[in-house]
This record gives sequence, structure tokens and C-alpha cells, in this order.
Amino acid sequence: MFDTLNQVINSVDPAAKEGPAITGAEAALVMVANFFVAVSFSLFLVGLGVGFIQYIISQGDPKAITKAQQAVTWAVVSGFVSIALFAIRTVIMNSIGATDSALVNDVPTF
Repeated sequence: MFDTLNQVINSVDPAAKEGPAITGAEAALVMVANFFVAVSFSLFLVGLGVGFIQYIISQGDPKAITKAQQAVTWAVVSGFVSIALFAIRTVIMNSIGATDSALVNDVPTF
């Protein structure tokens, strides 16, 4: 079923590969899942930072403080979503049998 995908992946110059080699659909799924987890946690940290900066520069203005509190609240919610995404990724990876720790824990580089 994934013969064409394997042919394309195997046709890539081995010298150009960095990190663990993507050898099939399982590895491609792992890399995509790792990418989304990394982006999710990054957005959480950026949102938290923006909320705290908004709070610091609010200078006691009640509207600005409320806006900053909402930003921090939504950042915390996105943190919980990120943790849930990581847990879902772990369950999916275990269910498809992805066990290569170098690949499962790798974050894509560009």
C-alpha cells in the first residue's frame, strides 16, 4: 500500500538526510505528530509570555489587566491542550508500534 511512499523516501540522497531516517508511513506519522506537539508547546509558551507582558505594561488599567488575565487564561488552556496532545500522540505511537526512541522523541528540523 505504501510502496510508492517508500520508493520516494528511499530515493532521497542518503547524504542529505539528517537525524533519523524516515523509512515508511509509521515514521512519517511520528514526525508529523512530533511537529504538532512542538508547535503546540511553542504557542503555549509564547501566549503565556504575551499575557505576562500585557499584565506588566497594564499600569493598573482595569481593562488592560482584564485583557492580560484573559490572555494568560487562554495560554494555560492551550498548555492543557498541549499536554493532552502529547498524551494522545503517545497512545497512538504505542498502538501503531512506533518504538524507535530516536524517531519518536525527535523534533523535525528545517
